[in-house]
Amino acid sequence: MSDVTIRAVGPVATPTAWERYADTTLWKRWSPQILGVDLTDPTRQRLHAGMTGRVRGPLGLKVPFTVESVDEARMSWVWRVHVGPVRMRLHHTVAGHPKGTETTLTISGAPPVAVGYSVLAQVALHRLVRP
Repeated sequence: MSDVTIRAVGPVATPTAWERYADTTLWKRWSPQILGVDLTDPTRQRLHAGMTGRVRGPLGLKVPFTVESVDEARMSWVWRVHVGPVRMRLHHTVAGHPKGTETTLTISGAPPVAVGYSVLAQVALHRLVRP
């Protein structure tokens, strides 16, 4: 396992960036690798610890996930995803920045997977902090 940390800074208001994470119906608007989210309990779409479901990606890929923790006050959350033997743990944070908002993602997983995913995730993070 290794950790890869990426960041993005943009002009969007910090509460707006956090809401884009917290409302799972918004994920597909800013994350190009997410085509939709199928929740185990579709009546609870706001991010919360214990949330489970599948993220729909390109080419019919469905990635199961479990949200480990959410701290609304600190604007951070952690989730685990897996496809077969490939597993990743993703820790997201949102914070104020002189230029608007900074978002950080630490990806923990096998080095080729963590590095490979970081390329896609970087695009998504930049979109997260843009109007």
